[in-house]
Amino acid sequence: MKETITLPPELDGNRLDRCLAALFPQLSRSRIEKSIAAGDVCLNSRVEQRKSRTVHSGDRLELEVVPENKQVPRSTASLHLLYKDEHILIIHKPVGIAVHPGAGERHETILDVFLREYPEALTMAADSDRPGIVHRLDRDTSGVLILARHRRSMRRMMRQFNQRRVQKSYLGLVFGIPRIPVGTIELPLVRSRRDRRRITVARRPNEIGVREAVTRYELLLRLGDCALLRLDPLTGRTHQLRVHMRHAETPILGDEWYGKGGPPFPRLALHAHNIRFEHPESGAILHAFSPMPVEFTAFIRSRLQA
Repeated sequence: MKETITLPPELDGNRLDRCLAALFPQLSRSRIEKSIAAGDVCLNSRVEQRKSRTVHSGDRLELEVVPENKQVPRSTASLHLLYKDEHILIIHKPVGIAVHPGAGERHETILDVFLREYPEALTMAADSDRPGIVHRLDRDTSGVLILARHRRSMRRMMRQFNQRRVQKSYLGLVFGIPRIPVGTIELPLVRSRRDRRRITVARRPNEIGVREAVTRYELLLRLGDCALLRLDPLTGRTHQLRVHMRHAETPILGDEWYGKGGPPFPRLALHAHNIRFEHPESGAILHAFSPMPVEFTAFIRSRLQA
Protein backbone atom coordinates (compact mmCIF):
# COMPACT_ATOMS: atom_id res chain seq x y z
CA MET A 1 0.00 0.00 0.00
CA LYS A 2 1.43 3.35 -1.09
CA GLU A 3 1.12 6.43 1.08
CA THR A 4 1.18 9.89 -0.45
CA ILE A 5 2.43 12.96 1.37
CA THR A 6 3.16 16.56 0.41
CA LEU A 7 6.57 17.81 1.51
CA PRO A 8 6.18 20.41 4.32
CA PRO A 9 8.06 23.75 4.15
CA GLU A 10 10.45 22.84 6.97
CA LEU A 11 12.02 20.08 4.85
CA ASP A 12 12.46 22.21 1.71
CA GLY A 13 15.83 21.76 0.01
CA ASN A 14 16.78 18.47 1.66
CA ARG A 15 17.79 15.19 0.03
CA LEU A 16 15.06 12.74 -0.88
CA ASP A 17 16.31 9.97 1.43
CA ARG A 18 16.59 12.30 4.43
CA CYS A 19 13.09 13.69 3.87
CA LEU A 20 11.62 10.20 3.65
CA ALA A 21 13.41 9.22 6.88
CA ALA A 22 11.85 12.22 8.61
CA LEU A 23 8.37 11.69 7.19
CA PHE A 24 8.31 7.93 7.75
CA PRO A 25 10.20 7.31 11.05
CA GLN A 26 8.82 3.77 11.20
CA LEU A 27 11.11 2.82 8.29
CA SER A 28 14.83 2.18 8.66
CA ARG A 29 17.34 4.16 6.59
CA SER A 30 18.41 1.00 4.79
CA ARG A 31 14.80 0.15 3.92
CA ILE A 32 14.28 3.64 2.47
CA GLU A 33 17.45 3.40 0.35
CA LYS A 34 16.40 -0.03 -0.95
CA SER A 35 12.94 1.29 -1.80
CA ILE A 36 14.41 4.19 -3.77
CA ALA A 37 16.84 1.93 -5.64
CA ALA A 38 14.03 -0.52 -6.47
CA GLY A 39 11.90 2.21 -8.02
CA ASP A 40 9.25 2.10 -5.29
CA VAL A 41 9.41 5.84 -4.60
CA CYS A 42 7.61 8.39 -6.76
CA LEU A 43 8.31 12.12 -6.81
CA ASN A 44 5.49 14.16 -8.36
CA SER A 45 4.04 10.97 -9.92
CA ARG A 46 7.37 9.92 -11.48
CA VAL A 47 9.67 7.18 -10.25
CA GLU A 48 12.76 8.70 -8.60
CA GLN A 49 15.79 6.44 -8.00
CA ARG A 50 18.32 9.05 -6.91
CA LYS A 51 18.45 9.17 -3.12
CA SER A 52 20.43 12.45 -3.25
CA ARG A 53 17.75 14.20 -5.34
CA THR A 54 16.86 17.58 -3.82
CA VAL A 55 13.16 17.96 -3.06
CA HIS A 56 11.16 21.08 -2.32
CA SER A 57 8.16 22.25 -0.38
CA GLY A 58 4.95 21.13 -2.05
CA ASP A 59 6.51 18.17 -3.85
CA ARG A 60 4.36 15.06 -3.80
CA LEU A 61 6.03 11.88 -2.49
CA GLU A 62 4.71 8.33 -2.66
CA LEU A 63 6.24 5.40 -0.78
CA GLU A 64 5.34 1.91 0.38
CA VAL A 65 5.29 2.26 4.18
CA VAL A 66 5.13 -1.36 5.37
CA PRO A 67 8.52 -1.93 7.13
CA GLU A 68 10.12 -5.33 6.61
CA ASN A 69 6.68 -6.69 5.60
CA LYS A 70 5.28 -5.83 9.03
CA GLN A 71 3.03 -2.89 9.79
CA VAL A 72 4.15 -0.78 12.74
CA PRO A 73 1.41 -0.93 15.38
CA ARG A 74 -0.14 2.46 16.01
CA SER A 75 -1.58 3.52 19.33
CA THR A 76 -3.08 6.50 21.08
CA ALA A 77 -0.17 6.64 23.52
CA SER A 78 1.01 10.10 24.55
CA LEU A 79 4.16 11.35 26.21
CA HIS A 80 4.08 11.55 30.01
CA LEU A 81 5.51 15.02 30.54
CA LEU A 82 7.55 15.97 33.60
CA TYR A 83 8.75 19.30 32.16
CA LYS A 84 8.15 21.21 28.93
CA ASP A 85 9.34 24.43 27.32
CA GLU A 86 10.01 25.55 23.74
CA HIS A 87 13.46 23.94 23.74
CA ILE A 88 13.23 20.57 25.50
CA LEU A 89 10.88 18.01 26.99
CA ILE A 90 11.54 15.86 30.02
CA ILE A 91 9.31 12.78 30.09
CA HIS A 92 8.71 9.62 32.05
CA LYS A 93 9.42 6.68 29.74
CA PRO A 94 7.28 3.66 30.63
CA VAL A 95 8.72 0.16 30.68
CA GLY A 96 8.29 -1.94 27.52
CA ILE A 97 8.73 0.74 24.85
CA ALA A 98 11.94 1.43 22.95
CA VAL A 99 13.26 4.98 22.65
CA HIS A 100 13.91 4.71 18.90
CA PRO A 101 13.63 2.08 16.13
CA GLY A 102 16.15 -0.74 16.16
CA ALA A 103 17.01 -3.69 13.96
CA GLY A 104 14.46 -6.42 13.40
CA GLU A 105 10.76 -6.32 14.27
CA ARG A 106 9.29 -2.83 14.72
CA HIS A 107 6.92 -1.55 17.35
CA GLU A 108 5.89 1.99 18.13
CA THR A 109 8.67 3.88 19.90
CA ILE A 110 9.07 7.05 21.95
CA LEU A 111 10.42 8.68 18.78
CA ASP A 112 7.22 7.81 16.88
CA VAL A 113 5.02 9.34 19.60
CA PHE A 114 7.29 12.39 19.91
CA LEU A 115 7.16 13.15 16.18
CA ARG A 116 3.41 12.62 16.11
CA GLU A 117 2.84 15.09 18.95
CA TYR A 118 5.61 17.55 18.00
CA PRO A 119 5.92 17.40 14.17
CA GLU A 120 8.14 20.50 14.15
CA ALA A 121 10.94 18.23 15.38
CA LEU A 122 11.06 16.81 11.84
CA THR A 123 13.29 19.78 10.96
CA MET A 124 16.13 17.95 12.73
CA ALA A 125 15.85 14.97 10.40
CA ALA A 126 18.37 16.45 7.98
CA ASP A 127 21.04 16.06 10.67
CA SER A 128 19.91 12.88 12.40
CA ASP A 129 17.75 9.83 11.76
CA ARG A 130 16.70 10.06 15.43
CA PRO A 131 15.50 13.68 15.67
CA GLY A 132 15.25 14.91 19.24
CA ILE A 133 16.84 11.84 20.81
CA VAL A 134 19.85 12.98 22.87
CA HIS A 135 20.20 9.85 25.04
CA ARG A 136 18.37 6.57 25.50
CA LEU A 137 17.06 4.02 27.96
CA ASP A 138 16.70 0.30 27.32
CA ARG A 139 13.23 -0.88 26.25
CA ASP A 140 12.68 -2.56 29.64
CA THR A 141 14.01 0.35 31.72
CA SER A 142 11.60 3.06 32.85
CA GLY A 143 12.25 6.59 33.99
CA VAL A 144 13.31 10.10 33.14
CA LEU A 145 14.24 10.91 29.53
CA ILE A 146 15.16 14.19 27.80
CA LEU A 147 14.01 15.10 24.27
CA ALA A 148 15.17 18.12 22.26
CA ARG A 149 12.63 20.13 20.28
CA HIS A 150 14.97 21.83 17.82
CA ARG A 151 18.41 21.48 16.24
CA ARG A 152 20.41 23.81 18.52
CA SER A 153 19.08 22.30 21.74
CA MET A 154 19.75 18.82 20.40
CA ARG A 155 23.39 19.65 19.59
CA ARG A 156 23.94 21.29 22.98
CA MET A 157 22.34 18.45 24.93
CA MET A 158 24.32 15.82 23.04
CA ARG A 159 27.50 17.77 23.80
CA GLN A 160 26.69 17.65 27.53
CA PHE A 161 26.21 13.89 27.39
CA ASN A 162 29.38 13.37 25.35
CA GLN A 163 31.36 15.47 27.83
CA ARG A 164 29.83 13.57 30.78
CA ARG A 165 28.38 16.72 32.34
CA VAL A 166 24.95 15.14 32.84
CA GLN A 167 24.41 13.41 36.21
CA LYS A 168 22.11 10.39 36.09
CA SER A 169 20.90 8.23 38.96
CA TYR A 170 18.96 4.95 38.78
CA LEU A 171 17.14 2.79 41.30
CA GLY A 172 17.72 -0.94 41.02
CA LEU A 173 16.35 -3.93 42.92
CA VAL A 174 18.99 -6.66 43.00
CA PHE A 175 19.32 -10.23 44.20
CA GLY A 176 22.05 -10.30 46.83
CA ILE A 177 23.67 -7.75 49.12
CA PRO A 178 26.79 -5.81 48.08
CA ARG A 179 29.83 -6.77 50.17
CA ILE A 180 30.71 -3.07 50.46
CA PRO A 181 27.71 -0.74 50.91
CA VAL A 182 29.17 2.09 48.80
CA GLY A 183 31.61 1.57 45.97
CA THR A 184 32.62 2.00 42.34
CA ILE A 185 32.80 -0.66 39.64
CA GLU A 186 35.32 -0.02 36.87
CA LEU A 187 35.09 -2.80 34.32
CA PRO A 188 35.46 -2.26 30.55
CA LEU A 189 32.70 -3.66 28.38
CA VAL A 190 32.58 -5.19 24.92
CA ARG A 191 29.90 -6.68 22.69
CA SER A 192 29.63 -10.46 23.03
CA ARG A 193 31.07 -12.52 20.17
CA ARG A 194 28.48 -15.25 20.70
CA ASP A 195 25.44 -12.95 20.70
CA ARG A 196 25.91 -9.45 19.27
CA ARG A 197 22.83 -8.21 21.11
CA ARG A 198 24.52 -8.76 24.47
CA ILE A 199 27.34 -7.04 26.34
CA THR A 200 30.03 -8.68 28.45
CA VAL A 201 33.00 -7.65 30.60
CA ALA A 202 36.11 -7.44 28.40
CA ARG A 203 38.80 -10.02 29.20
CA ARG A 204 41.57 -8.16 27.40
CA PRO A 205 41.91 -4.35 27.55
CA ASN A 206 43.23 -4.17 23.97
CA GLU A 207 40.34 -6.18 22.53
CA ILE A 208 38.60 -4.57 19.56
CA GLY A 209 35.50 -2.64 20.58
CA VAL A 210 36.34 -2.40 24.31
CA ARG A 211 34.78 0.65 26.02
CA GLU A 212 35.55 2.13 29.42
CA ALA A 213 32.64 1.70 31.85
CA VAL A 214 32.34 3.08 35.39
CA THR A 215 29.40 2.68 37.79
CA ARG A 216 29.05 4.11 41.29
CA TYR A 217 26.59 2.30 43.60
CA GLU A 218 25.13 2.79 47.07
CA LEU A 219 23.12 0.36 49.20
CA LEU A 220 19.88 2.10 50.16
CA LEU A 221 17.84 -0.68 51.76
CA ARG A 222 18.29 -4.33 52.72
CA LEU A 223 15.31 -6.51 51.74
CA GLY A 224 16.16 -9.98 53.02
CA ASP A 225 18.28 -11.62 50.33
CA CYS A 226 17.63 -8.65 48.01
CA ALA A 227 18.48 -4.97 48.13
CA LEU A 228 17.51 -1.56 46.77
CA LEU A 229 20.51 0.22 45.26
CA ARG A 230 21.23 3.64 43.89
CA LEU A 231 23.22 3.28 40.67
CA ASP A 232 25.07 6.18 39.05
CA PRO A 233 26.54 5.41 35.62
CA LEU A 234 29.56 7.68 35.16
CA THR A 235 29.77 6.39 31.59
CA GLY A 236 26.84 5.61 29.31
CA ARG A 237 27.46 2.17 27.82
CA THR A 238 24.79 -0.18 26.50
CA HIS A 239 23.51 -2.48 29.30
CA GLN A 240 26.23 -1.08 31.59
CA LEU A 241 24.33 -1.27 34.88
CA ARG A 242 22.92 -4.70 34.13
CA VAL A 243 26.31 -6.21 33.24
CA HIS A 244 28.16 -4.55 36.13
CA MET A 245 25.57 -5.74 38.64
CA ARG A 246 25.73 -9.28 37.26
CA HIS A 247 29.54 -9.27 37.54
CA ALA A 248 29.27 -7.97 41.13
CA GLU A 249 27.07 -11.00 41.95
CA THR A 250 24.06 -8.77 42.61
CA PRO A 251 22.05 -9.14 39.37
CA ILE A 252 19.06 -6.91 38.76
CA LEU A 253 15.73 -8.62 39.39
CA GLY A 254 13.65 -9.48 36.35
CA ASP A 255 16.64 -9.34 33.99
CA GLU A 256 16.05 -12.13 31.48
CA TRP A 257 19.46 -11.69 29.85
CA TYR A 258 21.84 -11.01 32.71
CA GLY A 259 19.86 -12.13 35.75
CA LYS A 260 20.67 -15.16 37.83
CA GLY A 261 18.34 -16.55 40.50
CA GLY A 262 16.36 -14.46 42.94
CA PRO A 263 12.62 -13.98 43.47
CA PRO A 264 10.39 -13.34 40.46
CA PHE A 265 9.76 -9.75 39.42
CA PRO A 266 7.26 -8.63 36.74
CA ARG A 267 9.78 -6.49 34.80
CA LEU A 268 13.40 -5.40 34.70
CA ALA A 269 13.84 -3.78 38.13
CA LEU A 270 15.79 -0.77 36.83
CA HIS A 271 14.42 2.77 36.88
CA ALA A 272 16.03 6.06 35.81
CA HIS A 273 15.07 8.00 38.91
CA ASN A 274 16.60 11.44 38.38
CA ILE A 275 18.79 13.50 36.10
CA ARG A 276 20.66 16.78 36.55
CA PHE A 277 21.90 18.94 33.66
CA GLU A 278 22.26 22.46 32.27
CA HIS A 279 19.36 23.83 30.30
CA PRO A 280 20.65 24.02 26.69
CA GLU A 281 19.52 27.62 26.22
CA SER A 282 19.46 29.38 29.61
CA GLY A 283 22.26 27.42 31.27
CA ALA A 284 20.13 27.02 34.42
CA ILE A 285 20.59 23.77 36.34
CA LEU A 286 17.57 21.48 35.98
CA HIS A 287 17.01 18.50 38.26
CA ALA A 288 14.17 16.21 37.18
CA PHE A 289 12.72 13.19 38.97
CA SER A 290 10.59 10.26 37.84
CA PRO A 291 8.74 8.66 40.79
CA MET A 292 9.56 5.14 41.93
CA PRO A 293 7.40 2.62 39.98
CA VAL A 294 4.54 0.94 41.82
CA GLU A 295 6.14 -2.49 41.19
CA PHE A 296 9.14 -1.34 43.22
CA THR A 297 7.11 0.00 46.14
CA ALA A 298 4.94 -3.14 46.23
CA PHE A 299 8.01 -5.39 46.33
CA ILE A 300 9.68 -3.30 49.04
CA ARG A 301 6.52 -3.26 51.15
CA SER A 302 6.09 -7.03 50.87
CA ARG A 303 9.69 -7.62 51.91
CA LEU A 304 9.57 -5.26 54.86
CA GLN A 305 6.34 -6.85 56.13
CA ALA A 306 7.62 -10.43 55.78
